Amino acid sequence: MALKRGDGLDEFRELVANAETVATTWQVGSEYIWLDHALERLWSNFARLRDEIQMAADKKSEAVPGDYQRWLGRLREYNPEGTAQEIDAEARKLSEYDRKPLDRAGSFLGQLMPIYAEVAILSAALCEAHINLALAWGLTMLGRDPAFRLIEQSGTVEKWLRGPTLLFDGYELPSNSAEVETLRRVFEERNILMHPKSSISRNGAARVSAKRLHAKSVTDVLNWLPRFFSLPFDLAEFMAKQPAIDGFDFPQLSKRQSIPRAPQHMLRRTRA
Repeated sequence: MALKRGDGLDEFRELVANAETVATTWQVGSEYIWLDHALERLWSNFARLRDEIQMAADKKSEAVPGDYQRWLGRLREYNPEGTAQEIDAEARKLSEYDRKPLDRAGSFLGQLMPIYAEVAILSAALCEAHINLALAWGLTMLGRDPAFRLIEQSGTVEKWLRGPTLLFDGYELPSNSAEVETLRRVFEERNILMHPKSSISRNGAARVSAKRLHAKSVTDVLNWLPRFFSLPFDLAEFMAKQPAIDGFDFPQLSKRQSIPRAPQHMLRRTRA
């Protein structure tokens, strides 16, 4: 028998203790909540750097036409025998005339790539944490939790594509969606970063080859980074809108805060 405390809640506690259980109870740990906090911190740093890059690129782009004309004049002066095509091509290269506007701020790539690497690792980890939670929770609610030990060995992309079909009919994460494209890319980058190998040559011949990160320009990095940031929250929101199990909606480890949804990610956000 529970002792009375005299705090005005004794009667309420007695009612709760004697009440019949009418619904399944469950609890989810929050061990991975720090992953989204880390992404939020990196997002603020990235957003500031992106603004700085845009300003530098705009400034450079304003100077490009004049730089091109100056290089034309100098190259003609020092290369009187050069053809018009040769001089034009060299002037375009030296003035960055044909480069994409953001790539004219190429000196920022060294600042962007550490963020790119960190975000790829964190985003992949959070995507994995979300789908593991969804599958473990759903199978437990259905009384089939031993099955989780089997599917747990699958790759994370496969878990997102096929795993929830074990929970209910009609689940579909379209393999041609931008979200799945980002999911595949972020795990490919994550695997390269987490299992690094060096490229080795001997006597001018390549002996060991290693995969390299896809992003090679400022434009590429600025295109993919917002998608990497957004992906875990987009997928979590997608799963949260799936049919309830035993009357309960899917739990979420974390929810979107300052990180905006990537405009490329267009999966349906609400239940039908």
